[in-house]
Amino acid sequence: MSEPEVHKKKYFDQIEVFGSMEKRSWIHGPKSAKRFSINEPNCPVRNPFDNIEGVMREEGIKLFDNLLWHSWHEDGNIPEAVKKWVDLRVIEFKAGKNIDLVCNCRRFRGQDDDVGILAKYPRDCHGYSLKKYIEFLASQSKINN
Repeated sequence: MSEPEVHKKKYFDQIEVFGSMEKRSWIHGPKSAKRFSINEPNCPVRNPFDNIEGVMREEGIKLFDNLLWHSWHEDGNIPEAVKKWVDLRVIEFKAGKNIDLVCNCRRFRGQDDDVGILAKYPRDCHGYSLKKYIEFLASQSKINN
């Protein structure tokens, strides 16, 4: 007889977007994820629209998404530091490494919504745009490891 499953097993994607207090604490060893704080002032892929007066956080995320896909990707106006950061993440992704994009826009994903606590933080994050972009570039084989 097998043991009943008390808690759902957590399955993580190769790239995860976490709030500031989350981590893959149970994974150790060669599959441990590299953690990147993506909204720190010195991070090249931080959301520049995050602290603009009069811009709601959700709007800032949409503005970042447009910046990423239209200005940086389609128009080729990607700053060198951003290109280098993204290229390194694509190489790591293609090599099978786990990547955690950690943002301080929220503490946890979903912000405790399932227990009825109203959140002051978004359910979305610019990290999801970065995740999709890294996965897209890896699938297009634009960068070789």
